[in-house]
Amino acid sequence: MDAIFDETAKVIYSKAKYEVSRAYKSGSDYYVDVTVYPMDILNQAFDDVFAYIDDYNKKISAGDFNNTTKEDYEKEFAQGVSDILQNKAADMDYRSPVVVSVKITDDGEYYCADPVGLSQVDASMLAIEGSQQSSGSDSSSEDSSDEGDISSGGETAE
Repeated sequence: MDAIFDETAKVIYSKAKYEVSRAYKSGSDYYVDVTVYPMDILNQAFDDVFAYIDDYNKKISAGDFNNTTKEDYEKEFAQGVSDILQNKAADMDYRSPVVVSVKITDDGEYYCADPVGLSQVDASMLAIEGSQQSSGSDSSSEDSSDEGDISSGGETAE
């Protein structure tokens, strides 16, 4: 199952949309602003995933999996959810942009993005229901410039 969902995550995060500004100085520190367009895949797939679960539960009740190993049963279920998510990713919807200011640190040898800022970018990549991100593409991005501390999940797109 891990391999199925690893591949699904790769497909989804390959659709990540973000822009990185030029570095700028604020006080004695340097920053870049990362404008993230949160992927709304979970809301896009919600109805289809729950319909799939409903159908799967009906198959379980009907005894369709009585002669199936646990591993095969779980793999089939995971593949079904994965297929739904990957199909939805092909026509990804995005929410209003979120701007995250990421501090650039100098360890004496290299410049790099501060881990806290990277975590904020990561958390902004995937729209989670109930997060501070507003739904819809017609919302103003002005309100989202202070949303760098959104606490949703996701993986960093590289």
